[in-house]
Amino acid sequence: MAGRTDVLPVGQATKRARGFLTPVDYSDRRRYRRPPPAYTRLQWLGWGLTRMGLSPAFVTLLEVPGRRSGRTRRVNLVVTTYRGARYLVSLSGEAEWVRNVRAAGGHVTVGRRHRRPAVLHEVPPEARVPIIKTYIGREGHSSAQAAARTARYYFGVNAGASDLELRRIADYYPIFRIEERMMDGIDVSGTVKDVARVERVFGEPITQDGVTVIPVARIGGGGGSGTGKQEGERPGEGSGGGFGLGATPAGVFVIKDGDARWRPAIDINKIIIGGQTVAVVALLTVRAIVRMRIGKGSRKRR
Repeated sequence: MAGRTDVLPVGQATKRARGFLTPVDYSDRRRYRRPPPAYTRLQWLGWGLTRMGLSPAFVTLLEVPGRRSGRTRRVNLVVTTYRGARYLVSLSGEAEWVRNVRAAGGHVTVGRRHRRPAVLHEVPPEARVPIIKTYIGREGHSSAQAAARTARYYFGVNAGASDLELRRIADYYPIFRIEERMMDGIDVSGTVKDVARVERVFGEPITQDGVTVIPVARIGGGGGSGTGKQEGERPGEGSGGGFGLGATPAGVFVIKDGDARWRPAIDINKIIIGGQTVAVVALLTVRAIVRMRIGKGSRKRR
């Protein structure tokens, strides 16, 4: 129709839909391959889905300080597992997150609903070939056609590319090994015992005007440890452990003139809910009274 300006040319429409209707093409042999603008602008949606655990299981959220601003920068990335280790592959090459990770000395946080501190170690180009090959055939591809698309659009090769072909492109794809920071199992058990000591249940006494108040909290938690192993000449593998503790106010002991009395903690949520209920009942009562008075006044005028 003449005069229509809201219809994009086919080529431009296809370019804008890239990353949503078609795969993003990262196959150019450049140091940095910028993703489509629309794909970049909607990254926040991917962050939210990953935080809620709704993105594919092989996707993780990386958080790293910006090398100039110091503000936390986020990006969704695919985790590739090779020989028990986990890796992050930068499909776009020298991306912002890659440069930020290097500037931060590799110190980041990774995860989905629960993110953990980690250190990323950059893999040298000559060791990247088997990881790229694993990425192409990674778990999650439902067919050989999907693997072929990944090889074509992301790496510019065939799904069955040789090691020599992959080595030629490895320089264009920075890869980092994830080393999650976990405490040793022995340290965990010792720390749990230390934190759960009796004095951690009773707070510091507060004395004023002859009255001493001792706060008391309930503590609950748990911990676990890990193990390690080594087979033959292969690098050793191991797992760590962790623990968690939670405390809720139980009440206070009030000591005055040698007499100690227990005062249980008040659940503020119940107070708020109860206060809201009272307020609603009060409003309904006032409305009923006003209606009654209006009704009496109208009958008198008649």
